[in-house]
Amino acid sequence: MTILTDGLLRLETTQDGIFEDRASTFAINRDFPTPKFDVTKKDNGAMEIVTDRLFITWTGEAFGPTSIMVTLRRKGESSTRDTRVKEYQNALD
Repeated sequence: MTILTDGLLRLETTQDGIFEDRASTFAINRDFPTPKFDVTKKDNGAMEIVTDRLFITWTGEAFGPTSIMVTLRRKGESSTRDTRVKEYQNALD
């Protein structure tokens, strides 16, 4: 997972676990300024990432519909724990 901007992520996984870092047609010019974000790593391997526009939770398992959740944050929202994550997960089940 790469945080490209406060609202743009790059998610990629491979069977062999080797990250492919070549330019894609979506992001040929990858000279983005580093966005501000906070990362909280949990004891169980899970991770929470917060940018100005996104709240990301990842279980640490292979990417899939139950292992990663991205929630849009409202402008000015200061909480790092967005209650809409649970609501969104329920909508996907």
